[in-house]
Amino acid sequence: LKEVTELTGQTERYESFISGSVKMLSDNPSPDEVKNIVKTIIDETKTLGNYGKTIQTKLVETTDVLENLKKDFEQVKTEALVDFLTGIPNRKAFDQALTEQIGDAKTDMKSLSLLLIDIDHFKRFNDEFGHLVGDHVLKFVVKKIRELVKGRDFLARFGGEEFAVILPQTPLEGAQTVAENIRSYFEHAKLKEIST
Repeated sequence: LKEVTELTGQTERYESFISGSVKMLSDNPSPDEVKNIVKTIIDETKTLGNYGKTIQTKLVETTDVLENLKKDFEQVKTEALVDFLTGIPNRKAFDQALTEQIGDAKTDMKSLSLLLIDIDHFKRFNDEFGHLVGDHVLKFVVKKIRELVKGRDFLARFGGEEFAVILPQTPLEGAQTVAENIRSYFEHAKLKEIST
């Protein structure tokens, strides 16, 4: 901004100089005076042109920096809405999505359902097998829930071992079916110990 302000000042000074030179040329100067005025105009024009090129280069560099900052900001913004362990949206993203989906459901007069899923006795499981295995279980649960819900449904990690699924355009009966499919799958799922 400092350089752009300086360029504005340089441009104003140049315009003032040109006006003065034109006035001098209209006063019937001698050939030597005309030659000096034209030479000064050429020198001033070159100086302003060089300054403009410098500013242009700096503006290109600044634009590149701003583009990189924008990309970094978008990445940080995205990461702020994603659960680092499971890779699905986090509670903050869930809150935003739910607010948006409620608005859409009201506007379109469509059904909207919400599932809250909790892994029973997860603390005891973590205590017995360790947090590393617990992390693998959470990832496994997320993978399977994803397979059991539709593409437009919104799965998020709600808390430690709690998950939420927003089911747009899904009436209560449909939500009960989805919930039962998920419950039934995990009721019969078996954990296998894999040696590394």
